[in-house]
Amino acid sequence: MEPSVLQRLELMAESGYREFSQRLIPDGKPLLGVRIPQIRSLGKELARGDWKSILENPEADTYHEQTLLRALVVAYANMPEEQRVGLVESFLPNIDNWAICDSFCATLRKANRAKEHYMRLVERHIHDSHPYAIRFSVVMLLFQFMDFPLDPRILPLLSTAENDHYYVRMAVAWAAATAYTVDPQVVQPWLAQLPFSTETMRMAIQKIRDSRRVTVEGKEWAASLRTKLKP
Repeated sequence: MEPSVLQRLELMAESGYREFSQRLIPDGKPLLGVRIPQIRSLGKELARGDWKSILENPEADTYHEQTLLRALVVAYANMPEEQRVGLVESFLPNIDNWAICDSFCATLRKANRAKEHYMRLVERHIHDSHPYAIRFSVVMLLFQFMDFPLDPRILPLLSTAENDHYYVRMAVAWAAATAYTVDPQVVQPWLAQLPFSTETMRMAIQKIRDSRRVTVEGKEWAASLRTKLKP
């Protein structure tokens, strides 16, 4: 009898890596301790087979790696993008930490084949009640839509995406800083209006200042925004 998917993951698990990763991923399910390249390799293998059976009942997952694996299968499986968008949307409630969210977004590389479908998905969920559906929407903008010239829908969406959840705020700040590196002439006057809370603005400013893609003048301008923030 062939081992189950969970058994295969358990065989790849490393206790030391589990302890390290659990500190970085405080939300969500417990971890087995399987490295991302191994999960990706298994996800690609499963996506070439009966991938639909892998997606059944994700609510029954016990471990982080099981949920991440299902997300990767959705991203890797061969299907029309319109169908994939539907599966992505159905999967959003199962995202329970930043690592699954960001790995999922980064792997949806075929989104450029159906950008309007994905943009509508983002627009539907960027004000979701589930914080990781919001983060997914923001990170999708960041990973799949940050082209020059900047899509005019992005900044208004980011302006209204923020809430009190730390990982949503961090994603919004990250996306705003990335947008600045892509199209500073458009993004600078927008950021000058201080579109976010003080905490999120501080995060965005720091990310701009840490970026190697921003000029010295750009970093100095970002630093000057700090004087306008509320204490």
